[in-house]
Amino acid sequence: MIAEKQIKCQDVTINYIDEGSGVPIVFIHNGGGFFQCWIKQIEYFRAEYRVIALDLPGFGESSESDQPYTLDYFLQVLVVFLNKLQIDNMILAGNCIGASIAIKYKNRYPLKVIKLILINICPGERLIHLTLFRIILFKVKSEFITGTFKKIVRFLITGTPVKNKFPDILFGPRPDKESSVYMKYLLKFKDPKQTRSRINLLFASNTFTLSRILEDNSHVSDSLLIWGEFNKVADLRKEGYFHQNLCGIQTINIMEGCGHLLMYESPERTNKLIRDHIES
Repeated sequence: MIAEKQIKCQDVTINYIDEGSGVPIVFIHNGGGFFQCWIKQIEYFRAEYRVIALDLPGFGESSESDQPYTLDYFLQVLVVFLNKLQIDNMILAGNCIGASIAIKYKNRYPLKVIKLILINICPGERLIHLTLFRIILFKVKSEFITGTFKKIVRFLITGTPVKNKFPDILFGPRPDKESSVYMKYLLKFKDPKQTRSRINLLFASNTFTLSRILEDNSHVSDSLLIWGEFNKVADLRKEGYFHQNLCGIQTINIMEGCGHLLMYESPERTNKLIRDHIES
């Protein structure tokens, strides 16, 4: 049984777990997710490491904020969170926006991160494939136009067949629909707080664009990079290899048969890759 804890960080209450002892491994989930996405890593690594995983603001069991969910906002919350837990030297792992937050943190505090594990790095504004939508979302300043567009997006997410693609879109071709994580996603996609947070995050997704946050790829070029073969959120061919080159990482580890939540779908191989990277 894993005991969940709460701690106040800036304007939100963060839900998290803190298990085991030793060198800390901090896990940061994807947008719309929760710490349970890392349950297989928590269970595996807590025997030898201090394992910490949090629900980001607005997601899981953490409270939501009125602030825009930009990369800088999440980074500020993470800094406060880690300071309160008195963590100075850690292994940092993130999936999607969690990977972007991890990169930004290491760029800001390179001496505090021993090893960096990056899974399915967030494409940022590249998530919005239609150029017109991207322009309206990130460049139009008219409150009327952006307000109308937000209503359309909210309807698409909550009131149309688009919503029925979740949570399947996060998994590979053959998800285990009886698994605890799948069932929690089903529950959370009906949660108004989680829906508001997903929309908030979408409208700040341009702040996660990697080319804008890579201050020095020497800080990330030696990272472990893992990507799902059937990632429907960030396509391997369009985004995986692009982000590999952008970071200057020599090898991209492709998780066959997996989607965006590869660490849950293929835990044994993921755990081995992480362990080998830590011990290298």
